[in-house]
Amino acid sequence: MTISRKADGYYVTLSLEDKSVPALTFNVEPTLKNTLLIDMGLKEFLVTTEGESVPIPQYYRKSQKRLKTLQKRLSRKKKGSKRRLKAVKAVAK
Repeated sequence: MTISRKADGYYVTLSLEDKSVPALTFNVEPTLKNTLLIDMGLKEFLVTTEGESVPIPQYYRKSQKRLKTLQKRLSRKKKGSKRRLKAVKAVAK
């Protein structure tokens, strides 16, 4: 059991093991044909052995406009109010 605290509250994670479910075993020998090599870099997020490249995800850039408006709303709230507390939680998400 794990208890974690985030900006909007506490979360409990439970983990259990079921003895009736059989364990999976894999008998695969790694070779060049069934192996995929991945190179993680700065210009591209990752490049595979087949030359397939994945661009860097821009999560922060996409959410920057929303964060800007939330921070602006937060700055206009009166300190100590419940609405300011709600705005702080929204910015923390």
